[in-house]
Amino acid sequence: MNEQMKSTPEGFTDIPFIYVFDGRSLTPGADVNNLIVSIQEDDFVLRSIAGMSTIADKWKYYDQAQMRVISEFFATSNRWTVVPERMYQGNSQIKFDLQTVNLAANADGNDIAFAGFVGAKRVPNGKYAWVGYESDYPHWERQFTYRIPITLDFFVGDASRQFSMEITDGDFELQTISIVRSDTPGDLIADPFRITMFDPSGYNALSDKPCSPRWLNWIQGNNWSSAFPAPTLVYPINSLIKFEIDSLLNAGTQTFDITVTGVERMPC
Repeated sequence: MNEQMKSTPEGFTDIPFIYVFDGRSLTPGADVNNLIVSIQEDDFVLRSIAGMSTIADKWKYYDQAQMRVISEFFATSNRWTVVPERMYQGNSQIKFDLQTVNLAANADGNDIAFAGFVGAKRVPNGKYAWVGYESDYPHWERQFTYRIPITLDFFVGDASRQFSMEITDGDFELQTISIVRSDTPGDLIADPFRITMFDPSGYNALSDKPCSPRWLNWIQGNNWSSAFPAPTLVYPINSLIKFEIDSLLNAGTQTFDITVTGVERMPC
C-alpha cells in the first residue's frame, strides 16, 4: 500500500474530518492496549493526532496493517503530526495503545479526556452535492470574516444547541477557524464545551463525535494550532456555516466568538 500519496486520486475529493476517541471510561493509572477507532465507509487520510495528553502519559499507534508505527512510547504532546500521512481504508480501524491513563478535567471538574484523529475523508465525486462545487457566476475575490457569537448558558446533560451564520453576499471559501472567549479575554485553557462542525450541506458532521474546540482553533498557542479545515470548504451563497455545541459547564454563563475567515466570491 502506498502511504505517501501527495495528491487526491482522480474521481475523488478529500474533505476535512476528525475521528474522536472518548477516553472518559478508562481506569486512571492503567495501561491499555488494542484500543480502536472505527473508520467509516470512506477511506481516511490521517494527518495529525490531537488531545492524547488529556488521556494518558504515553501512547503509540499502528498503521492499517496493525504494524507498529511508533516503536516505543513517547511523552504526549498536544498534537502529533503524522509524517508521512497514513491511509486507512474504509471500514478499517486505527489501533493504538496507552501507557498510564491520566484523565484530564476542566475547571468545572468535568472530564475532557478525548483524542482526535485529524485528517480527511476521501470520498467519490458526486457522493455529496456540494463536493467539487464551483461558483457558477462571474466574480472577484476578497478576504472576508464571519463572526458567530456563542452564549454558553446551558450545562452538562442539557441538550446540545446549534449556532449558525448564513452566507449572504457570495460563495465563501472557509480557510481558518478561531474560537475565543469574549466575556473574559484569554485562551481556551480547558474545554468548556465540545463542538461539532457541519459541511456545506448543513446535514453531515465533519467529525464522528463532538470534539474539542481547540482542534479547530488555528490561533491557539501551546501547540494547539490547527490545520482544520484542510482542505478548505466552499459554502455556496444562502447556505449556513453551522456548529453544534455540547456544554461542559456546571453553572454560570460564558460567551465565545467563533470567527471563520476566508475568501468571499463577489458577483461582478
